Amino acid sequence: TNIAASSAAGAALCAFVQACVAYHDVVQAVGPRVAALREAEAALVACKERLAEAQKKVKGVEQALTEGQGSSDASNNLRAEQVSTTAQVQRKLAQAQRVMTAVGASKGKWERDAVQLRLTIDRLYGDAALAGAFGAYFGAVRGDARAALLGTLSSFLFSRQILA
Repeated sequence: TNIAASSAAGAALCAFVQACVAYHDVVQAVGPRVAALREAEAALVACKERLAEAQKKVKGVEQALTEGQGSSDASNNLRAEQVSTTAQVQRKLAQAQRVMTAVGASKGKWERDAVQLRLTIDRLYGDAALAGAFGAYFGAVRGDARAALLGTLSSFLFSRQILA
């Protein structure tokens, strides 16, 4: 059934539903990426803190060695342990930076999605007004066209999991 031929308000309602679906799709696509970015940023901060602590300890050990404090063996063991910890932290920091780079590579797509979402939201007000007008006028649509419209619309919304 061609909705636009039956009712201009019905066509406007369909446009409104399509805008809602587009918004839903964008939110579904961007949500996991934002969560991954936040996790990567938190991991990066934690790694930087651990690296700073390890570097501080290494600096203390090196200073103790140059000043001749403590036994040579104990200082060497402590220094080796701190160097090992520093290396581990640096590897984790590099891994976190790779994740940040990979997530950052999606920035252009996110920006385009955000622009599209803004446009969709801007159109949503007018679509809502049209939907309200359609609802007020809904009784004027022929019975068979109204049944076809509601059947198509509800099955579409359920299939996209917009309505549960």
